[in-house]
Amino acid sequence: DYAYRNFPNMEKYGNINQPKNKYILKKYSSFSLGGTDGFRRPKTNQDSFLTKQDGSNYIFGVVDGHGLEGHLVSQSITNFLNNNMTSSTFASRESIFLIFKQLSSAINSSKSFNAMESGSTAVITFISNNQIICANCGDSRAILISENNIIQLSRDHKPELPEEKKRIIECGGRVDKIYGMGPFRVWFKNAEYPGLAMSRSIGDGYAHKVGVIDEPEITEYQIDIVKPRAIILASDGVFEFMKNEEIKNIVAKYYYSMDSQACATEIVEQARKIWEESGYAIDDITCVVGFFESDNKNR
Repeated sequence: DYAYRNFPNMEKYGNINQPKNKYILKKYSSFSLGGTDGFRRPKTNQDSFLTKQDGSNYIFGVVDGHGLEGHLVSQSITNFLNNNMTSSTFASRESIFLIFKQLSSAINSSKSFNAMESGSTAVITFISNNQIICANCGDSRAILISENNIIQLSRDHKPELPEEKKRIIECGGRVDKIYGMGPFRVWFKNAEYPGLAMSRSIGDGYAHKVGVIDEPEITEYQIDIVKPRAIILASDGVFEFMKNEEIKNIVAKYYYSMDSQACATEIVEQARKIWEESGYAIDDITCVVGFFESDNKNR
């Protein structure tokens, strides 16, 4: 079971400059659709994404903003990561934490929006010749479709998770639903505010007063062990109603043609269809898909 494996000793797996193995990222694409409000009127898409090549390495990200100015937070995060995140960022656990601290500082000090009442998730993956590293803050998700199974690279940071809830309570917050309905949210102990539906985020200054944090969880995987076929990053607009297994089935339709664009588009459109049938307001939906090619692809 490779899920949620931290990497305190990265030298165990070598370094990012090791020779190429037989699993190579060949194609990648992205697709995003803005959602609607409760009256099915289109609204500003608060999702954004990052697909960046740095030499022979790749950095993918999905960022899901929320709050009145969440779209501005989301875009600012993507711009920051595009300008500041490189392969060297992933040289150590400490350097990953540092870039997230710098990112949070930039967001919290921005004069362009109010980061006290708006914020964003950020799930980032780094793909080198021999490693996949995932850093996640919030409830966007990254999964890996391997030759043998599905590996969830990140964990959704929900307030009801025992260790997350414990931290929030110890910081003077509480975790509860709205009148017993919907997702668990983070509140001040004696106030109906801020109602954030995740336990980690970037921005959200008020929620950070009661235990929400901007520290990412980091996982690392050795490519020749996990044998990847596809990597998928998506906002919770995809995973609210779709299971990892459903994503795998869509990937299977396009893997041998290496049509990553069609795959990303179908994942988003399928999620959108389910949202439409649910009767709720429709969330923003974003997906990044990367396909790996291996020596035994056609066996």
